[in-house]
Amino acid sequence: MTYGLSGYAVNHLWSGYLELGVALVTASALQAERWARGPERASMRAAAALHLLAVWTRLGALSGAAQLQLIGPAVGALLEVTLVPELRRAALGALVALMAAERAATGSARRTEAALVDKLDSLVADNKADDHYRRLFDTV
Repeated sequence: MTYGLSGYAVNHLWSGYLELGVALVTASALQAERWARGPERASMRAAAALHLLAVWTRLGALSGAAQLQLIGPAVGALLEVTLVPELRRAALGALVALMAAERAATGSARRTEAALVDKLDSLVADNKADDHYRRLFDTV
């Protein structure tokens, strides 16, 4: 339901939601290893990420076309979530589903693949990836 909003406005809202979710999930204040009360904060981060991924999945179930409109921001957001080791597998599953949706709709996953390469290059160049992350994507 769009509540009378234009397609641009709806896409802008979803992009903002993804950015906000990623900011929460990747916030340094929620990194367990930095705080004495780490498990609470790690749990909060995991809950936020799982909610973000659940909403993204639901958006696809409601309107796969809506997900395709958000390929650029979604790929960036989901790859940012993969930087959190305990959330990596779930976020990668969402990326694979996005590629499958694009392939089903257009016959290829070129936009998703191009966005993945661009964002991965950016993450690695900015030294945001740990060694395991680099090895994982070197093999892909």
